[in-house]
Amino acid sequence: MGEIPVETAAHVMRAAVEVSRRLAGALGAAGVNLWHASGETAWQSVFHFHLPPWPT
Repeated sequence: MGEIPVETAAHVMRAAVEVSRRLAGALGAAGVNLWHASGETAWQSVFHFHLPPWPT
């Protein structure tokens, strides 16, 4: 998170909102978890920014 430009982060969050809504709607999920880890001590395993959604 510390390295992604603010403008890029804003675009990512807009996309995350849209994807989350579509996932929840298509799957009938009650909610969606968005998960991101920044840095090795936060258990980041892929050292680039990504924000995967999981329907709940």
